[in-house]
Amino acid sequence: MSGRAAMRIAGLEAGYGREAVLRGVDFSPEPGALTVLAGANGSGKSTLLRVMAGLLPPRAGTVSFGGQALYALPRRARARIVGYFPQTRPVPDMTARTLIAHGRYPRLRFAGALTARDRAQIAHAAAVTRTEEFLDENVIELSGGQRQRVYLAMLLAQDTELLLLDEPTAFLDIRAQMDVLEIVADLRRAGKTVVTALHDLQQAFSFADRVALLEEGSVLFEGPPDSPAAAAGVLRALGVSIRPGDPGALFRYTLARAEAGAAGEETPQAEC
Repeated sequence: MSGRAAMRIAGLEAGYGREAVLRGVDFSPEPGALTVLAGANGSGKSTLLRVMAGLLPPRAGTVSFGGQALYALPRRARARIVGYFPQTRPVPDMTARTLIAHGRYPRLRFAGALTARDRAQIAHAAAVTRTEEFLDENVIELSGGQRQRVYLAMLLAQDTELLLLDEPTAFLDIRAQMDVLEIVADLRRAGKTVVTALHDLQQAFSFADRVALLEEGSVLFEGPPDSPAAAAGVLRALGVSIRPGDPGALFRYTLARAEAGAAGEETPQAEC
C-alpha cells in the first residue's frame, strides 16, 4: 500500500460563516484501507468529508493528494481523484442506468458521448453493487436500500482512488444497511481507499480497518478499532464503553453503559 497516493491534511481549520467546526485537524487516511469517522453529532464528521471532497475550502491548513494541493486543481480534476457520497440528495426522475452513467461525466471527452470503456465501467459498477436487475427502473420507484446501491454504483463508475461516504446507511432498515456495508467493504477489498462517516458505533468498529474519532472539531484518536486507545476515546467522547464481542455476531463489537467514574481515566493519544 505504500506506493499508493495518499490524502494528507495538516493544521486544518474549516467551518461555515463565522463558526469554526474543525480546528487543528491532522488526518491522513491510510491508502487502501476503510477508515470510519465516528463521533457525536456536531463533532465535525460531515464537515471533514466536505473538505476532503473539495466542496468546502479550508480557512487554514493544507489538504493534498499525492503531493498536489487539492484546492489548486480544477473541479473536474478533483472529481477524477475523489468521489463523494452525500448524506442526503434529491431523488432524480431517471432510470438507474442513466444515474449510474452520470458518474462517468468527469472523464468524458468534449463530445460527451460514452465510450466502450465508459460503458464497461458502468457495467462493472452495477455488478459490484448488485443493481443489474433494476437498471431500467426509475430511481423514484426504488426502495431506499436499492436507491443507495444505485448511488454507490454511480460513485464507483466515477472510478476515483478515494471514496468519501457520509452516513451511507442512514434511514435504511437493518437488511439494507448490511447490504450497503458489505458493498463498502467490497470496494475496499478491490483496492479503493474508503473514508465513511457512520453514526452507529457497532457498525463503525465492526467494519473499519481504522477508526478516526472526532470530538468537538478535532481528531481525538485515529488507529485500529481494537486499540485500547480507541475504547478510551469512545469512553471520553461519548460516555459509553465499547468492547469486542462474539466474533460470529452480526456486529463484532458491543456497547455498554460506562461504569461510574470510568470516564476520563485514560486519555487516548492520536495516531495520525
